Amino acid sequence: MVISEYEVAEFVIPIVPVPASRVRVPRFGKPFYVGKYADFRQHMRDIALPALITGEPLTCYIVFVCHKPASPANAYPNGDVDNYIKAAWDQLNKRAFFQDDKQVWKVTAIKRYTTADEEPHIYLKFTKDHPHDD
Repeated sequence: MVISEYEVAEFVIPIVPVPASRVRVPRFGKPFYVGKYADFRQHMRDIALPALITGEPLTCYIVFVCHKPASPANAYPNGDVDNYIKAAWDQLNKRAFFQDDKQVWKVTAIKRYTTADEEPHIYLKFTKDHPHDD
């Protein structure tokens, strides 16, 4: 899908959402990630994604649907929602999904647990939209 031909692009990424973690910086060598976030980054590289090619301002609605543990401590998944966004957008940027993620001027993000009939995933909806002077 190329958003330059449409006003809206929406799709689901079939992956378990993970919040971004801090990069590990060794004394010698290259910085790296570990654990679930390192696995998430690798899985995102393996998933085929549509192209979103436009230089126009965008709004984004994003839902992170996370696996629900047997006895959750909260009514919502652990991890800061901004770290979930960062994890997803870093990978979308690397895949040339955006021209640049600074095009997104408005974000609505939700993190929630799966319901009985769904698998973990990330839902994204991008809309061409220009900032308004209020």
